[in-house]
Amino acid sequence: MSDYSSEKILHAKNNLDKQLADFISNYPNAKNDRVAVQALVSNLINEHSNVLSTINIAIGKTHQEYDFFLSKDLQSDYLVTIENFLPVSFQVIDVVGQITKKHQLTTYTINDRSYETIQRLVNTFASSDTKKSIKEDFTKRNISTKGFHKKFRHMKGKYLRTQLFVGIPLLLLCVILIFTGEQWLGKAFNGIQLIGLKALISLSVSIVGSSLIEGNVQTKWTLQKGLTIRAVGWVAVFLMIYFLNPANPGDVY
Repeated sequence: MSDYSSEKILHAKNNLDKQLADFISNYPNAKNDRVAVQALVSNLINEHSNVLSTINIAIGKTHQEYDFFLSKDLQSDYLVTIENFLPVSFQVIDVVGQITKKHQLTTYTINDRSYETIQRLVNTFASSDTKKSIKEDFTKRNISTKGFHKKFRHMKGKYLRTQLFVGIPLLLLCVILIFTGEQWLGKAFNGIQLIGLKALISLSVSIVGSSLIEGNVQTKWTLQKGLTIRAVGWVAVFLMIYFLNPANPGDVY
């Protein structure tokens, strides 16, 4: 899973919950001190911005690596996480708005793109009732709803043509080399030539295979102590084919 998984979002959201609780607890004692109130508001805004940033990065990276369209579990996981976050987010916005107005502090301005990725995810995968309800919450607070006019696209389609355009000719070349290469050379392949051919075969099969087969592959090899290879997608397929061939049970750990 991406370094910015839904678990990391939940952790950031829990920190925001604590910050909001601290604000509510400390505000009565600080409400007569404008500087103290500003400090409380700033801390709350910073924590809120941190959660938004974490969510936006998590959604983008996860979709790029795993493609939400290929996993109902991922869709559900992120939608539930976001649905848990938004009520707290709206509460923070409401509280900050009321306090800044009451104490004439610097107005908290929400960037039009702050929620765009969240809105796109909701618009793409959430039910009609959920989309309508969440959109109304944004509209009530005069927050941009541009994200509801956009949808996520299938990541596989973005690279499919390029992969096939490169992979199929390369695969055909490998097949030709396998059956006719030694005849052209007039002798058997030497070690370096075999290694190169093996790499080409692995590369061509991985590119074509990953573009035609639904799903994703993630691999991790420990070659020696302190040296680990991690790969996702067609790179993972390439490494599996190149190193395993297939693998003996004791070769992978």
